[in-house]
Amino acid sequence: MKNVTLRFKGPMNTTAGSDETGFYWLKLIPGNYSISSTYIDNNAVYVFNDVLEVGNLSITKNISLKKGERVYGYVCYEKHEENETVNETLSNVHITFKSENITVKAVSNSTGYYEVYLPPDNYTMLVSHRYNETLTLVILKPFNITEKEQNITLIEGIKVYGILHYDLDDEYDKTVEDALILFESENGTVETTSNGYGHYEVYLPVGNYNVSVNVSGFNPFPFNNETFVNKTTVTTIINETTNETVNTTKNEKQYNISLDPVNVTVTCVISSALQLNLTNATISFNASDDVGINYSKTLNLTLNENLNQTCNITLNPGNYNVTIEHNTTENGTDISYYNYTVLSIGIGEENITLNITIEKKIKINGTVWIDLNDNG
Repeated sequence: MKNVTLRFKGPMNTTAGSDETGFYWLKLIPGNYSISSTYIDNNAVYVFNDVLEVGNLSITKNISLKKGERVYGYVCYEKHEENETVNETLSNVHITFKSENITVKAVSNSTGYYEVYLPPDNYTMLVSHRYNETLTLVILKPFNITEKEQNITLIEGIKVYGILHYDLDDEYDKTVEDALILFESENGTVETTSNGYGHYEVYLPVGNYNVSVNVSGFNPFPFNNETFVNKTTVTTIINETTNETVNTTKNEKQYNISLDPVNVTVTCVISSALQLNLTNATISFNASDDVGINYSKTLNLTLNENLNQTCNITLNPGNYNVTIEHNTTENGTDISYYNYTVLSIGIGEENITLNITIEKKIKINGTVWIDLNDNG
């Protein structure tokens, strides 16, 4: 098809047009792009929407346009003022229509009217519109393309916010960035992403949601039937001497998410230049941060300069002080066989090999005094 304009939006925004044979070409810098096109032929509208990931190699991306159905309507906010209800039409509202296959966006004009062409499919309509400094309006609504007129009435959204973290003491100093968080309800799914500090924020209609996070290096986080309701009462102390308080209502809820890192298998390769037969030697992994979990294990070791011994231990990611120690008495002398090392396990690391060399420590003791007769 000739004279079709394709719009590419991503790290760079540009267009490309098809020639007499339907062929098009362009050059893009690497990154993720959305592709869209609208083509009118004999009063029929054909549309295309897709995504494209561009790497360092040439890509062939064929475009198949489908006949679009006109969906239209007005966007409004039903306000309650002085015992009356007022429908206010809203301009510059960004509306997302999402199906399993495509995502299409539209914007309401100065009269609150919008219009978009969609291929036949089942869609979810999503809006999150900042009405003023204290109020964000939302909608999350499923609909079928057979319903052409879709007037949209927005409602007050609940601000849900929090921190994604994986520290064990809940001080939130080990956070997870760039993680996709899904809030799924019977009406559809709203998604958001944590920022560089592990913080996230999203506005939702009142309802029950299944919350999930799936990010590399962590076990999947599923939490079912979490309820978010509006008008939460917050009590604030305004005078600490008299304990005077004031109650305010807010459409918000803090929802921190604690993730569980995937455990890592550590293969300990234990060696010694000595001829050793140690019974009940203890290897200990003592966490030096708020992520690792203390662990110890008893080993029976037979070692010499040509014979090593291995053991596999599963640990939480984190920083550890690793010691292996066996105390004994030989010919009346207290002796320890010992090793100390430091181990750091990062999030998402594969299996790790830790080399441990056991050495002999001999007890040294004596008495310390000051020689008062020394005139030197």
